[in-house]
Amino acid sequence: MERKYAFHPQEFAIGETRLFYTKMAGKGWLLVKRGAFLSSFRRSEPEMIWYGIVPAVPAQSGELPFTEEQIAAYKESGWEYVTGRGFIHVFSATGNGGASELYLEPEAYAAALKGLKKQYMVSFLQLPLSIAFFLLLGSMLGGYGGHSHLAASAYRGWIENTAAVTGFIFLFLWLMYRDLRGIWYLGRLCRRMNTGKLSDYLQVPGCKISKFLNGSLMLFTAVFGVLAICQWAGSYKHAMPAETDGPYLVLSDIGINGERTQSFIKNQVSEVKYGQSLLTEHWDTFEVIDVDGREVWMRQDVYRLKDAGMTSQMAGLLMRDAVFAGSPEDFASVDISGLDQAWVAERLECIAVRDDFVWFLTYPADSREELVSILQVLAGTI
Repeated sequence: MERKYAFHPQEFAIGETRLFYTKMAGKGWLLVKRGAFLSSFRRSEPEMIWYGIVPAVPAQSGELPFTEEQIAAYKESGWEYVTGRGFIHVFSATGNGGASELYLEPEAYAAALKGLKKQYMVSFLQLPLSIAFFLLLGSMLGGYGGHSHLAASAYRGWIENTAAVTGFIFLFLWLMYRDLRGIWYLGRLCRRMNTGKLSDYLQVPGCKISKFLNGSLMLFTAVFGVLAICQWAGSYKHAMPAETDGPYLVLSDIGINGERTQSFIKNQVSEVKYGQSLLTEHWDTFEVIDVDGREVWMRQDVYRLKDAGMTSQMAGLLMRDAVFAGSPEDFASVDISGLDQAWVAERLECIAVRDDFVWFLTYPADSREELVSILQVLAGTI
């Protein structure tokens, strides 16, 4: 293997970055290019190469933030420019003792540290503020129910996509934590510099704990990311069969017969989508047929929960997340033989619970009584 990629320390860890590249050279891997998160290396004989980091404010044009005279001066003192990205630029010198100490111009160094700290502060504030804005916007556009409806939708999304949502939460926490570490670390470097101590490395109390926490957040993000990919790989969809082949109804089960067609709403066709999360199996079905020139449709969300104790909670969640019912109070409880619990709204939505299954059906019925009759068919068919 002639090439190798490895995660390098974050931008604020200037001294750690210098030591990281030096150790890699000692193992026979010479730095080629520094990316946003990864550095690329090429295979070589293990040798003593010293690396130095020169923080610099990025040039507006995207070119090197050093003049040709500065590069030449570094070269004369034994330092060759290797690569750079953002505020971090890497120089190298062979370990034969010919190079002088890498010079850091105090004013430029101070400007780079302040610029890098500002970058971390903007990043730290940007993500939570963006999420807060979209949550507020969603709450305002959610109509009746507002925050309750938004929270129910988010919770339902977590149940249906447990790994992906949990992975996103850990990613969010990791990004916030790494930015917070950068702000704190660079603040200490700036304070040391103001006292006349020009240094790129700090012995930080609790450093091992900080690294453990950072690594743990990265690990959990990666684990749940892999689980989310596995969940996505295990999901599928297929055309709605003429007769049910799962825990859901077809329109013919409730006496509605016609020719399958395409809905004029979003051009939807009759199909079944299946997915499985860490908490539930989920069937999402939609069927539409033409009955004497009239479009008749039915949508179902069927959940088979891994924990049967969650069924009542899930039913309440679906009531709060209902599209047509204004609130859970719009659902009336009904007693149907063969079902543990059942509720019907005014005309369109109904919910049923049995064992570890929860059904949420949407059908343009003319009355509650018609929805009750559909649930009775469900109880006797599934």
